[in-house]
Amino acid sequence: CNNILGNSDVFYSNPSMLLEKEGNFNDENGNGLADVGVTITYTLKVINTGDVALSDIVVSDPLLGGNLKMTPSGDDNNNALLDIDEVWIYTVSYKVTKEDIKNKGVYNLADVQGKNSTTGEDVTKVSSLDPDPLQPGMPGYDPNRPNHTFVPLKGKSLLITNPMIRQRVR
Repeated sequence: CNNILGNSDVFYSNPSMLLEKEGNFNDENGNGLADVGVTITYTLKVINTGDVALSDIVVSDPLLGGNLKMTPSGDDNNNALLDIDEVWIYTVSYKVTKEDIKNKGVYNLADVQGKNSTTGEDVTKVSSLDPDPLQPGMPGYDPNRPNHTFVPLKGKSLLITNPMIRQRVR
């Protein structure tokens, strides 16, 4: 392929990537409710959607402690490059807090950045997308956080009764 100047050694690449993020509530104690300390498992998938391998991949998630330090699965040839059409998967656990339960769920957003492995230039930082996003009218939908991954949490509810009122039990 020749460029305008006639130099056939110049390659014009289109580096790009996608970050998908899903969260699943783990009911470790089996009571169907969110309790402090139970976990949410987040799965983050970095997908090379461009036409050049990417290097220096950094996935950052403030809720999960900042830059993720673990080695992802999916580096098929173990070359530390996110090759064309390759998918790297990070799996991280998050412990539910009292505030999360009070808020009836957890909103979360991550981002990924990297470099063009050929030129060393930075690739545009990309924010995460939920592959199954909430739609308007759905419980937990927040128009100010359309791309956030939302994991709903069901907490204990308080039942107040009056002992002076007779209630028939079925």
